[in-house]
Amino acid sequence: MFHIVFDAQGAEGLAAAMDIDEALDGETILIRDDYSVGPIQDIFSESGRQERGKWWSAVLEEQGSTAADPSGLPSDSVNLERIAERMAEEEFDQIWIWVAPNARDVCGYFWTIAQLKAFSGRIYVLHLNNLPFINEKGSVFYPHALAEIPPREFIKAKRLARPITYC
Repeated sequence: MFHIVFDAQGAEGLAAAMDIDEALDGETILIRDDYSVGPIQDIFSESGRQERGKWWSAVLEEQGSTAADPSGLPSDSVNLERIAERMAEEEFDQIWIWVAPNARDVCGYFWTIAQLKAFSGRIYVLHLNNLPFINEKGSVFYPHALAEIPPREFIKAKRLARPITYC
């Protein structure tokens, strides 16, 4: 099983939940790029990816950053290609995409499923929009990011997994 998330802290929370519940065991894939900002025209073509990379470089240069590849574009694409290869080999594997109610997760979700549509029926989405969770103090809250969810609540959230199918 693959778990796709869109923020690093959320990935850590999910990993902690896997330690608690073996039914969640799988490989966590972090999509690093934030597809809610910047150019996305022709994002699935090589020229579109290059244009996006140039845009990220300009943004970083403007901010004075020296990071080599902040967008994570090559590693995101490579990770999805690797998932696709393994999904083709293992007909019983599943992909779970965890989506919190924020622009980064939602845009990343659409970018991701567009590339994995060959596996419809084996991809599950866990939309956490308008769903209450319980924090460490026992209070109900509505998270805006996976990082806000305690690990024990991921175990409860797994019941929300719904298959993605295409026409």
